[in-house]
Amino acid sequence: MLPHFATNIQDVYAAWRIAIRTVWRLPWRTHHNRLAHVAGMMEPELWLAKKCIKFSKMALISENNIVCTISNMGQYSSYSIMGANIKYFNDKYCMNERNMYATWRDMCDKNEDIIRICMQVKEVVDIRDKYVYG
Repeated sequence: MLPHFATNIQDVYAAWRIAIRTVWRLPWRTHHNRLAHVAGMMEPELWLAKKCIKFSKMALISENNIVCTISNMGQYSSYSIMGANIKYFNDKYCMNERNMYATWRDMCDKNEDIIRICMQVKEVVDIRDKYVYG
């Protein structure tokens, strides 16, 4: 089950992919799983998940008793958006930001061909830009 915010977030991810293709002047047929590597940044899905996990963890361990109580109630409520998001991220990342970075590194390590291709794309883009603007 996707978290509550996931219904419109796909539009944000699509806009990010369009922006990366536009900024790097890549062909529209460039596969989306290579864009983050070419741009040298974390995908927006992981970045947003990291922010949500950090917010949830900080709310759950807050020194403010009201914040801590409300977030704990929201964590276990079946009708809570926060509870649904915490469950989703807990299932996917074990509520640990390090797991997300490990997943990202594993994807990079396992996909050496993709990384190599992305580096070649970066070099070709640099050559193109120097030729056009140099």
